[in-house]
Amino acid sequence: RKARAEADHEAERKKAEEEARAKQPSEDKAREAEDERLEQERKAHAEAEEEAKRKKAEEEGLAQQIAEDIAETVEEEGVELGRDIHAETEQQADQKNAKEEARGKQASEDNA
Repeated sequence: RKARAEADHEAERKKAEEEARAKQPSEDKAREAEDERLEQERKAHAEAEEEAKRKKAEEEGLAQQIAEDIAETVEEEGVELGRDIHAETEQQADQKNAKEEARGKQASEDNA
């Protein structure tokens, strides 16, 4: 009877060891799968962060370009406006000189 109990006990111990050995690979696989999932998640997060940085830099570059274009346009318009004012001032001066010359001639003719 004792030998039988020992044999049963030994059989149960071996069965438990085999089950533990059989479980071990699936636990290892589960751990590897979890590690892989975490790695993929980390990579996806890093890629999303990199994309966000790239977009931000692109937007900042675009904003900078727009600001430069506006400044250039304002400067060009200012130069053009300056030229227009200068031309108008010269035109007014020429008209004034022409009128003064005409008056001078008229006064000479009146005096003669």
